[in-house]
Amino acid sequence: MKFIFSIISIGYISSIFIFADSKLVHQISGFNPYSLLHIPLYGVLTLLLILSFHPLHNFQSYNQTNQRNPLILSPFIAIVVSIFDELYQSLIPGRDASLLDILLNIVGVGIVIILAKRFLPLMTKKIIDRPYRPDKPERPDRPERPNRPDRPDKPDKPDRPDKPDRPNRPNRPNR
Repeated sequence: MKFIFSIISIGYISSIFIFADSKLVHQISGFNPYSLLHIPLYGVLTLLLILSFHPLHNFQSYNQTNQRNPLILSPFIAIVVSIFDELYQSLIPGRDASLLDILLNIVGVGIVIILAKRFLPLMTKKIIDRPYRPDKPERPDRPERPNRPDRPDKPDKPDRPDKPDRPNRPNRPNR
């Protein structure tokens, strides 16, 4: 999974720089008041970077080890990409760099980091703390049933004198 998210992250960063000079961005900018699309753009980038560094692991364990915390490294990379994107846009004719765009990018990064700090430990705890059960343990309150002679892999059904096997049903017309 780490490899897949790493490839997606590299492709996402590349597409940010490739589409910086496209006509599509000029058309979208008409529907983008105050450059607010920067927030989800860099929020998604931060999430992809978090998942590419360490998906589905216990994020609380980074305090005890010397491993790099993806919640620190991912926003740093996203903000550096944001700064280089604005510098690249300043070199493109018809585009200009904006400090407001960098600030909106940081807002998107911050929102994802806050959500990741809140929800990723809960998600990873459910995944990590699941007990490993190779087969389902028998319940102690149920006695073992003898196997059926015609099918040794299936246990006998308990006798239920209060219910017949199949009730008599009248033929119903198709509706």
